[in-house]
Amino acid sequence: MLRVSVEEKVVQPFVMREVHVRKVWEVLTRTMGVVRVRAECLDGLSRSVDSLVELLSYDNRRGRAIVSLSFRAHSPERNAHCTITYARNLQRPIEISCEGEEESISTLRRELRDINEAMRPWYASVAQLDIAALTIGGGILLVIALVSARALGWVPVPPKTAISEAEKSIQSAKIFGLILLGLVGLGILNSTRDRVFPAGEFTLGEGEERYEVNEKIRWAVVIGFLVSLAASVVVLAV
Repeated sequence: MLRVSVEEKVVQPFVMREVHVRKVWEVLTRTMGVVRVRAECLDGLSRSVDSLVELLSYDNRRGRAIVSLSFRAHSPERNAHCTITYARNLQRPIEISCEGEEESISTLRRELRDINEAMRPWYASVAQLDIAALTIGGGILLVIALVSARALGWVPVPPKTAISEAEKSIQSAKIFGLILLGLVGLGILNSTRDRVFPAGEFTLGEGEERYEVNEKIRWAVVIGFLVSLAASVVVLAV
């Protein structure tokens, strides 16, 4: 039988519930055999279990909440192995590394793809939003637009006037302050995105309650944005 190997990253936000944990465990047990899970937790400790019951009974309290789950399975008889890691990491939320017979690896990948897709949250596009890149790109486009408008004579160019060194220093300080304020704002926006729209959530144990609270916050943010957008449209129309 032809042997194959695969290494891939799935850049997709996820919400892992008990049903998904059961499905990943089941498909690994069926296609590989022995399964063991390692959980990296917020308190800096790594916890390992080799029983699905143990994993599902973990309390997942806030102080030691799950940060990542690594499912490791192997089949000594078929000399096959597979590791699947789910992490609260925007750059690499899901990582898969497998080696074994082509048929079993192909089946495993296909079923994992379906499970991962089922874990995709409704806010996935927001969680993947690169606020810094959008802001910088928007700023560059704005500068290009202003320069082009002046070159075409659409925007009047104010006459040059002599300014003192003190005024130059004040203007430089203002520009520096605006840049610093913009960087702080970007940091706050990214932090808010990671907190409200995380790349990964584990709802095992007390994680379910935290997820429900975050879900209410997410809808409040979305509804608030839509209301403000509608109000802006009305104001512009009037």
